[in-house]
Amino acid sequence: MAQASSSAAVRRDPSDYNAVVMLHDYEYNPSQVAHTAANNAVPREFLTSTGLARLLKGEHGWAAEKIPDDMWYLCRFERGDAPVCFMVPKTYLSIGAKQKVFTSPHFRTNTGARTWIRRTIPATPFMPELHRFTTGCAMGSICKNKNKSANQDAEIRLAPDLKYTISDAVIEQTEFKLQQSLQLWFDITADLSRYPRPWVRVPDVGLYDNFATASSLAMYIDSHDEEADVWTETQIFSMDVLGPVNKDGINTPQAWLKSMKMIMLLEGIQLDSTSEHFPQRAYSVASMQYAEYDHLQQTLSWTDVTHPRKTIPIPKLMSFERNADLLISKFPDLPIGMSQRPDRIYLGSARKACDFCVWNAKQMWQSKCEGDTRACDPCKTYLNRPCTWTFDMRALPESTLDRLLYRRGHVVDGKSMALAQRTIPKPSGGERLMEILSERSEGVD
Repeated sequence: MAQASSSAAVRRDPSDYNAVVMLHDYEYNPSQVAHTAANNAVPREFLTSTGLARLLKGEHGWAAEKIPDDMWYLCRFERGDAPVCFMVPKTYLSIGAKQKVFTSPHFRTNTGARTWIRRTIPATPFMPELHRFTTGCAMGSICKNKNKSANQDAEIRLAPDLKYTISDAVIEQTEFKLQQSLQLWFDITADLSRYPRPWVRVPDVGLYDNFATASSLAMYIDSHDEEADVWTETQIFSMDVLGPVNKDGINTPQAWLKSMKMIMLLEGIQLDSTSEHFPQRAYSVASMQYAEYDHLQQTLSWTDVTHPRKTIPIPKLMSFERNADLLISKFPDLPIGMSQRPDRIYLGSARKACDFCVWNAKQMWQSKCEGDTRACDPCKTYLNRPCTWTFDMRALPESTLDRLLYRRGHVVDGKSMALAQRTIPKPSGGERLMEILSERSEGVD
């Protein structure tokens, strides 16, 4: 059937490749392969939970060459940390134009404010369809944090009325320099479902009806070391996921609010009303253009994006009773409520605290799991829902923990990290987008 090889298997001029799009899902067992491109193991990011390799209908790739019987193509798919080559049947492919190297169109903003580029990224078996928003930025100021005089932070103004502060932990680990040119980009899932590694990780069931929407956004910064000629991709995560903003007695987490406002800004979402936590109905960018890329035909066109684009209801507070019903429907096998606390044999330990108190005491603060028969005080305060009692949280998949609890940062070997970094061959937007962004008006930080 098919087999993967390293990207080094095919080295040639880019114009030798033809654009291809998968016509159907393609799944096979890598250990039972008749046609091989090389004897390399299939990279883990291409394998399903059952050990099968899978390519998804609609995925973009490049055909490098035909196999002599004219029934197979050696194709390159840029997923994971590096391109990987697969043998794919011809009948599963739509084959298009030769690969083109696009030059930068004349792209400027007359407003002197931030310019954004929006693109659509097709789905893969391990990532949903994405909207990617890219802009250029620079560290205009790295200053002492007002609340922590020994620490540093830097502000990036995403829009005239919305800013983002890069934490001191990120600055210290990345060594971003003053006035260094950076490429800032956000991924938002097209259907606002949960991103696999979002900027803020909040549970499915919480204070508001669309609580998990805040976890549909991810934040990245690409930086270039000119001396070493190396690009570094830095994904940034929120570490203060429970810092509440107490207005009208509602402990709405600051990170949840920030994520929701960034989604409103980038997706052009306008609320139908305002509230204490949402004093503005919309946050508008000064300039945004949609880069419409036709992979098969190898064409790139640009259109202006007007904001706001759509109006939605303002997030509504959930009742305790409704959240209890949602927990039962989403986690039917979990004992729910203080009165349903199972015995110690079920819990696998002598612990007396619920999932939220145990997990978040390890990650954030020490709290007492005390309350009435419905819920402990922390669960009522921060989630407005009953307690849950998992047999062994350490055995739960990361994706289930994300849906059940607040999580801070990115967990590596049991430790929460503020960022994840990797070296990349080029910025996510490509060199041409960096050229376009460099043409923006000077002085925007």
